[in-house]
Amino acid sequence: FAVNENNNIVTIAGFYSSDKSFNVVGSVYGELDLEKNLMGKKGFSPFSLLFTEHIALEQPEKEETAVVKYNLHEVMANKDGGAIIIAEGYSERQADYYNAATQTYNKTKTYEYSNIVIANINASGRLSWEQTITKRQVSENDFGYYSSYQVADFDNKLHFIFNEAIKREPDVLQYYTVDKNSGDMYAWLLINALEDALIIPKAGIRVNDSRLVIPSLRKGKFSF
Repeated sequence: FAVNENNNIVTIAGFYSSDKSFNVVGSVYGELDLEKNLMGKKGFSPFSLLFTEHIALEQPEKEETAVVKYNLHEVMANKDGGAIIIAEGYSERQADYYNAATQTYNKTKTYEYSNIVIANINASGRLSWEQTITKRQVSENDFGYYSSYQVADFDNKLHFIFNEAIKREPDVLQYYTVDKNSGDMYAWLLINALEDALIIPKAGIRVNDSRLVIPSLRKGKFSF
């Protein structure tokens, strides 16, 4: 949820599924007036068929493969009503194998952070636009330390930044902007000035709407 300080209304938003799977098919929205202590607009808005099919493609065909879950990360209240919802695909799986040389059993846990899903709900409580940032960050036995993203909100755009890859090209960052009015998206590749340095998005903090502080690690030393 998020609080719109302009009208003292709590915005409640999220995604829903039509069955027991983890495939999200639409958004749910509601408002609570803090002054009157009354519920306002509420309702469901289905995603477009193309968007729903795109999300469904992330799910594995084999049952033994980990299911991609979409974790709701943030609800941003729009100044004129409504909200923007941001979620990220996530899955993890574990493989056990026997090492004949050492005669021991070893475990490998794989963490995968995938696409970012953004949905804009307008002031009437209906879905205005939907957008997906495609990414696939895979790592092992590290709890996804260098994975995920950070986002800033300024100039009427959402600004996303994350490591383009974890195991290859560690000095390349991916940078996306999404227009809050139209949902139009633009992408850039940024070259990190510190060679072999990986940012740690989950450890970053948003100082204000337009400034992020994100630590990075290079050769065992932190930098900002």
